[in-house]
Amino acid sequence: MLNNEFIRGLLYKYTSNINIGVICLIIGIAFIIGFLLRYEKDRNYEKYGVLVNATLISKESVHIEKSHYYYINYKFKTKDGIIKVGRDKIGYDIWKRFREGNLIIVQYLHNDPSSSRMSIDLDEEYRLIVIIFTIGCLSFLIGGVLLFKAVKGVLKYLRISRNGILAEATVISSLSTKKEGFTNFRQSNFIVLQYTYNDLYGRPHNDKIILHPKDASKYKSGDKCTVRYESTAPEKSAWISK
Repeated sequence: MLNNEFIRGLLYKYTSNINIGVICLIIGIAFIIGFLLRYEKDRNYEKYGVLVNATLISKESVHIEKSHYYYINYKFKTKDGIIKVGRDKIGYDIWKRFREGNLIIVQYLHNDPSSSRMSIDLDEEYRLIVIIFTIGCLSFLIGGVLLFKAVKGVLKYLRISRNGILAEATVISSLSTKKEGFTNFRQSNFIVLQYTYNDLYGRPHNDKIILHPKDASKYKSGDKCTVRYESTAPEKSAWISK
């Protein structure tokens, strides 16, 4: 029967791997989605794009908290003689050089003239897409490895707690530490309990368990507790409780 103390101790043991793994997976997925959307957009412009001259109507900068975004508004005439107005976000170095009335080159989709953008260097754009895709894949891979290690560790810990050899352990020290809580990333106080036990051959082994202060308050140096250890690797143990 798994008690709450055991479950909390197990979660805290693998909190870092789980939290970092989840963050990396989310970042990886976001970058991969960004890559797919950007790649599809560039493919459409490469396939259906039409280059035309446009007149810069106005430019503006938008400040949201600490971020700055720079836009240009322009108008152009399609090959069919229809006047269209477009808006695009560009880098500051280019934005600051433009003045109202300047002629610029834009690209619109002939199957959707309402979609347009400032003409860009496709080679540079594809390099950026490759970078986005690489970051996404690496983050996803790192997140997957960390979560796999966490899940593998949890399953191994549970196996030891069920099938390991029962032993009496003695608490030898307790140390307060700060650690991220499970499912949140706020630093909280936890207690690291170190304990010692002997295997069937009388050899001593030391291990530790991370407990919530409420659970750890029941223990002090010299207290006896129950652990299970792996028969083939007696230095690996699972905390049970008093």
